Amino acid sequence: MKNAHKLILAAAAFVFAGSFAQAEVLAGWGFSTSWTGTSTPPSQLANSSIGTPGGTLSFPESWFGSTLANAVGTSSSNYDPEELFPGSTRSIYFQNVDLTGLGVPDSANDANDKPFYFTLNNPGAGMAFEDITLSYYAQITYAAGNPAYGSATITWAYSLTGIDGVYTDFATDTVDENNVWQTFLSGSDILDGGQAESLTLRAIVNGLDLNDGINTGELIRLDSLTINGTVAEAVPEPSTYALLAGTLTLAGVIIRRRRNRA
Repeated sequence: MKNAHKLILAAAAFVFAGSFAQAEVLAGWGFSTSWTGTSTPPSQLANSSIGTPGGTLSFPESWFGSTLANAVGTSSSNYDPEELFPGSTRSIYFQNVDLTGLGVPDSANDANDKPFYFTLNNPGAGMAFEDITLSYYAQITYAAGNPAYGSATITWAYSLTGIDGVYTDFATDTVDENNVWQTFLSGSDILDGGQAESLTLRAIVNGLDLNDGINTGELIRLDSLTINGTVAEAVPEPSTYALLAGTLTLAGVIIRRRRNRA
């Protein structure tokens, strides 16, 4: 009878394992390194990975070389990024700027509607991500540093099957004019109560003007981007729950039979 009780307790512990994991910063990017789209980005920029498991910033190959060489890079952040990355002095930017006078084609300078990705490292065998939220700072300005006179958007989506997987939109943030840094937070669990053994976030910028008659191009800056959440034991598949239910039922039958014999 004691063995049956132990079996029930073990099964219950298996079902509820990981339910009380504490949220933490899983990965973050502080953008302290000088870099432009003329070269493939480092897998993790300076101060990029904190917490566990960390992650990677990446772009499609079409961003680099002669295609979009001037549309992305890092530059001075012009603000104190608070406490998360106290050593960060730069931000990453995405721009639409007119350099045709320098012989650079427009296609090399327009970051509108181009995706970039933040991928979390594997959480480990039998583990999964849950309670995922996103936070970051953003600013819209002109290439010359003058205040912008419009707004732009960043659309966020997630994939559970890698960069080339199927994406689900979860937020569209509007970055306002006037050269002011704004704070954005996804606000609720991106996974809506579910789990993910693989997680990639995709961002797409839109609304960057090329020329308003005063300035020659707009850009968005991002900084102190963090992915928050927990790493917990993966929840069993429905077939596993069926097996557990069968085990508990069998244990109950054994207990009742032993009581009847007594």
